[in-house]
Amino acid sequence: MTKPPEWDENLSSIENDEAYCRYFYDLHKLRGKDDYKDLYFYDRNLTPDENEIASDYFYASRQEKIEIEEMYNLHKPGAKDDAAKRPVGLVFESFPRALLAVAKVAGDGAKKYTRGGWQTVPDGIERYSDAEGRHLLKRFIDGDADLESGSLHLAHSAWNSLAILELTLREKENDNHSG
Repeated sequence: MTKPPEWDENLSSIENDEAYCRYFYDLHKLRGKDDYKDLYFYDRNLTPDENEIASDYFYASRQEKIEIEEMYNLHKPGAKDDAAKRPVGLVFESFPRALLAVAKVAGDGAKKYTRGGWQTVPDGIERYSDAEGRHLLKRFIDGDADLESGSLHLAHSAWNSLAILELTLREKENDNHSG
């Protein structure tokens, strides 16, 4: 056996997959390996999560394959394809207090200046980088809280980091669209 079996149109996808499994299992045995589970299915066109699912499917029994296909059937009622979407909820679950502290800083800034005005500050990346550095230094000079706002210097620093990141991403996006 020197090459994997060809796709057989007369077989179901499960039967074709089983033929591939048998081929790789036999090949692995010929190489003196006892445990075929260290044969890892990998397709460079898939995300790591998709490769993990594909690997599970690749080594699954017939019944397990049917269950996996049913689990990922996007045509059944209530199905939703979130596999490649960013898990935004993790940010809220992981950092609720930090986000509330940054939101307070954002609200204070909107009252002091204008809501969203930060987006049009000339040389914003440079100026927010300076402000971020000042808050990190002032934390060691004045203590944890900013004397003017009462918010933590770390919250101010985090807000400035987010502003820098947002402006940087927008610049990169604009560069990609224009050139």
